Amino acid sequence: DSNAYVVILCTALTIYTLVLFPQYAKKTLIILCCGIVLLLSLFWINRFSQDHYGESVSIFLQAYLPSVANLSGIFNMPPHGIADNFSQIFIDLYAAIPFRSFLLGYDGGLTDVVTLWNYSNNISGQIMPTCAQSTYYFGFILSPLLSCLMLAISNKAMNGIKKHTNPVMIATLIFLAVYASISILCYNFYIFSKGFTQRILFMLLFAILCSYSIKDNQGTKNAKK
Repeated sequence: DSNAYVVILCTALTIYTLVLFPQYAKKTLIILCCGIVLLLSLFWINRFSQDHYGESVSIFLQAYLPSVANLSGIFNMPPHGIADNFSQIFIDLYAAIPFRSFLLGYDGGLTDVVTLWNYSNNISGQIMPTCAQSTYYFGFILSPLLSCLMLAISNKAMNGIKKHTNPVMIATLIFLAVYASISILCYNFYIFSKGFTQRILFMLLFAILCSYSIKDNQGTKNAKK
C-alpha cells in the first residue's frame, strides 16, 4: 500500500542480487532500467493522467520528497527551550519502541514531534523533513546532525557487508543502508527509528540466529566438482 516503501525494497533487492551474483550484473542492471521505465510509466498513468496533481511535477515531488515548504513548517511550532528539546527526544525514541503498551504499560499521553508538527501547521498526511526535526531538537546550526547520523549508519551498514558471509545478514545490512539513506530525503529520523525497531531489529536478530554461510554452499559445489 506504499509506493515509496516498495521502491525501497526493490532497490535493496537489486543491490543484494549484485552482491551475491556479480556475474549477472549486466542483466540485473538491464532489468533495473526496464523496471524504472515501467515504474515511471505507472506513475504517469496513475497520477498525472488522472489529474491527481494537476499535471504539476513539483506538487508530485512534494508528496514524496519533503522540501523547503515542509521545512518552513518548523517556524509555526510553539516556542520551546533546551529542556523541552531533550524531553521531546526521549519521547520520540520511546514512541519507536514496539509493543510498548504491553511491555512498559504505556497508556498514551505522549505526543511525538511529527504529530506536533502536523498540529502546528494544521495539516495531515505530510512528512516532517529530517532537517526540520533536527532543527527542532538542536537548533539551526546543528540542523544537519540527524541527516549525518543516518548517512553514517548507511555507510557503516554497507561497509559491514564485506565482513559477513551470511546471506541473511548481508540482505539485512543492505536494507538498513538503503532505508537509512532514503529516509534522509523521503522520511525523517522518527520514521526511520520506528522502522528500525519494528522491522530491521527483528531482521538483525533473525540474521544473527541464522548459521547459513555462502561459503558452505560454495564448498558443496566444489565437492561435487
